[in-house]
Formats: sequence, structure tokens, C-alpha cells
Amino acid sequence: MNRSEVARSSSKLSSGIVGLDSILMGGYPARRASLIMGETGSGKTTLSLFFLISGLQAGESVVLVTCSEPPEHLIDYIDGYGFPGTEWAEDGRLRVVDLRPNPGDIVAGAYELTPILLRVEGAVKMSGATRLVVDMLENLDIAFQDSGRPRKELQQLFDWVTEIGLTAIMNCGTPQVSRNAGILAEYLAEYYAGCVIKLSQRVENRLMTRVLRVVKLRGGGHGTDEYPFSMDARGVGILPVSDVLLNAEASTERISTGLAELDEMLGGEGYYAGSITMISGQAGSGKSTFAAQFCKAALNTGRRALFVSFEESRTEILRNMEPVGIDLAPHLADGSLDIFPIRPTEVGLESHLLNLARRIDENNHEIVVLDPVSAFIDMGQPMEVKMMLLRLIDFLKLRGATTVMTELIKVQVNPVDEIAVSSLTNMWIQLRSVESNGEFNRLLYILKSRGLPGSNQVREFRITSQGIVIEDMYIGTGSMVFGAERAARMAIEEEETKTRDATLQRVREALDIEQKAFEARQKEIDAEHIGRMKELESEIRAIERRIATDQEARADVRRSRK
Repeated sequence: MNRSEVARSSSKLSSGIVGLDSILMGGYPARRASLIMGETGSGKTTLSLFFLISGLQAGESVVLVTCSEPPEHLIDYIDGYGFPGTEWAEDGRLRVVDLRPNPGDIVAGAYELTPILLRVEGAVKMSGATRLVVDMLENLDIAFQDSGRPRKELQQLFDWVTEIGLTAIMNCGTPQVSRNAGILAEYLAEYYAGCVIKLSQRVENRLMTRVLRVVKLRGGGHGTDEYPFSMDARGVGILPVSDVLLNAEASTERISTGLAELDEMLGGEGYYAGSITMISGQAGSGKSTFAAQFCKAALNTGRRALFVSFEESRTEILRNMEPVGIDLAPHLADGSLDIFPIRPTEVGLESHLLNLARRIDENNHEIVVLDPVSAFIDMGQPMEVKMMLLRLIDFLKLRGATTVMTELIKVQVNPVDEIAVSSLTNMWIQLRSVESNGEFNRLLYILKSRGLPGSNQVREFRITSQGIVIEDMYIGTGSMVFGAERAARMAIEEEETKTRDATLQRVREALDIEQKAFEARQKEIDAEHIGRMKELESEIRAIERRIATDQEARADVRRSRK
């Protein structure tokens, strides 16, 4: 692809970093020079190299001008990120122009940039390059005797880039690097660069975070916030909030929790696939066990799961779950379960975000368990922790992953969400430990269940060798009781019920005897009544016969007298 084809195709060119393209709303302005400035180690060269790599992967040719490091070092960096930098350099698609100045060559008076431009232009023409990077631009200014003010020759460099239709990235330092670099960056940013990006580093709690901000972008909108980003051996990772819109698909599929009683509390079928569930509770309330139970139930349906533990090793998780009826070892063996233990303080917030995002994307995990997310609380400012988790949650939602998070709550009465992300969850289950009659008992209730008919019951549960057992709801007189007191009261009520049942049985038996006696007596009365009725009826018939005989005799007498 030649320069004219690229120029016609788009008004912006990809930076080679997905998150940065989102912040820039498409990429760097095409056929213009952009400026990346920042202190030492902030990532200027890396961002610039990925701009070149993006072009090379698209079939373009590029030119890299180095004013600081040896060319072979920069090619090695590209190789180190997993790209064929050496191969690109050998086939001529990547041309490196070495403009590192000799500190002993100080120019007194006027300085001509023309020879430098000719060398760069020659490399561009020979390769047909569409992209140009000038690394450590301020080092060109070492050759100036009067280095306190920017030179018009640098303006000439920017104008030349525009005239020949190149898309270029220049990077330079800030006042923290050198006074001259700061003046140069300010001058170029204000007048000539089409896009200006400022990089910086912050160290808090002995953890370093790199931050990116777009100072300006001519010809279009851009993200205006500060965006943390991470760099590792695989490149740059940026996941800005602006990259995650509220357009995640909502699944109607339900996943069983593996606990019939809890499924019933959620309407009978479990929770939604692709949802975010928070399980909060005090230390020892059973958060990790519930998370493992959810994970096990999902694994049993053939899904792939990632269990991220910020407190326990892989073997500790397997050991601790197996005695309570949750055997994860077979799923780990067949590859459907990926257990990823990592200390929260091992890397910064952005590195955690980048590592998790990559791991989920590469392994297509459908279930993600984060145990516990409250481990991040002490890693930075509360808002920084919340924003990192917000981006992680939205990343998981966009990929349709079903997420289960656990959270340690320190306050026993009226517990609150200390990391302030519960509003982003679909379901919030709270676990509590209560003390009564010299024992601790565990309780659970559903504080929130979006889209599900969540129960309002507080249920007691036990963690046994057969797994989690959720007790039936205790319905009785008086206040709620748990544990041994609950069992004792239920035993008393059961005995009272047995006593009442026995009394009722005796009364029913007495009633039956009385009924049978009545029926027997009734039969005797009926028999006597029938006998008497027959006697009376017989007597009536005899009288009627006598009357008939008398009447017939009188009739005979009357007939004889006539």
C-alpha cells in the first residue's frame, strides 16, 4: 500500500493500540505530524513503535528516525514484542535512519536542517513509506549552540511532513528531562503538532502507574480524561472507560448456583448468564466457598472458567475446597478451569486489568471468579480502584462473561460496599456471621437481584463435608433463632406437636368409640321400633278384619228382612 492509497483511505491512522484508537476516536490524524511527550520511561518510544508496527502489519512501509538509541536496539525492541522487526528491516519495509548527534559537534550560529531532511526524504522515497517516527526529537537540538529557544528548522520539519503526505509521530521529553526538551515540546504542541499526547508516571504506595492524556487533537474530538495504561513484554494495554458503552447484550439463559435452595430463592432457575454477582461478607463467612460453588456448578455445564485468587495459591484453593464437597481438581486437569493466583500488590492496577483482559480473551473464559476484589482497596486512591474495577466489569459484560466477585466487609452491622461497585452488579448476596448461645452461625440473604424475583428471607446455611447446606426457613413463634438454639426450639416445637398429635388421636379414638356405641344403640332402637311397629300393624289388621266381618253380618240381616 503506497502513501497516496493510505491518504485516500482515511483521515486517521491506527495507533496500533486499540484503547488509544478509542481515545483518539479513530487514531492519529493522517498526513500530519503528532507529538508524544513525556518523562524518561513514560512509554514514548513504545507508543511510537506500535504506530509503525500497525502500518507494517497492514502492508505499508515505514521509516524510523532515531536521535537517541542505536538502530539495532529499536529493531530488537520490535522483535521483543513478538513482531518480525529484523525481517521487516531486512526486506526494506522498515528503514531506520540514524541521526544521533555527536555531542562534540556543536554548531555555532545558524543551523541547517536541510541535510537531515534530505536523508529522511531519501529513505521515505526508497521505501515508499507512509508512516514516519522521529524518536527523541529534542536530541537534534543538541547541535544548536543556542538551545534555549526552538529553531525554525523544526517548524520546517513539521511542514515537510505535511507537504509530502506522511503521517508522522515525533516524541520528545518534558522539562523533567531537560529544560530544552520542555521548551521544544511546548512550542511544537502549541503551534505545529496535529495531535499532542502527554505521558507521565506516578508512584503511590510504592506502585508505579503510567498515565496518558490527549492535550489536543485537531480536526476531531477525543477523550479528555487521564487514562492509566500498562506496558509489558507484549506491548501497551489501555482500556479506557470511553471504550465501553452501555451496549452489552443481556442474556435470558439461567445458570444454576448448584444449590437448589438458593436457586429457589432466585425464582427457581438460578442467575442470568453474563451477569455480575457480588458475594459480600465478613472474614470467615464463606465467600470463597460460595464463589467456588458457583464456579463448580458452571463447570459442570461444560463452561470454561477462570478463578482469580488474590489471597491463596492454586494448591491452597484445591485443598480448601475438596473437604467441603467442592472438587475442582478434575476441571483443572481437563483444562476447563484456569486458576490464576496473583498478589494484588505484585503489579499496579493497570497491569492487573491488562493481564486479566488478555487472559480472558485468549482462553475464551465464560465464567470469571475474582476472589476478593476488596484486595485492591489499599492499592491506590479509592476512585482509581473503582475506575479500574468499573472498566474490568464492563469489559467482562461486553464479552458476555458471567462474573462472580467476592468482597470482604469489615463492618458487621449494616454492612456497606467499600469498593462502591455494587451498583454495577446484577445480584448482590450478603453473608453474615452471628453469635448466639456461644456459637457463630452463618446467614445469607439476597440484597439485590435485578430481573429476578429475589427472596426476602434470611436463611441459615452450614458448610459441611457434603458442601453448602442451606437450612429451611424457620417459621415459629418469637424472634429468629439460629444454630443450636434454632435446633432446640425446633425440637421443643416438634415434641409439642407430637403431644398435640397424640391428644388429638385419643380424642378422635374416643369419638370413634362413641360413634360406634351410638350406632349400635341406634340399631337396637331401630329393631325394637320395627318390632313394635309390626305388632301394632298386626293388631290394626285384626281389628279391621273384625269390623269387616261385623259389617258383612249386618248387611246379611238387612237383606233377609226385606
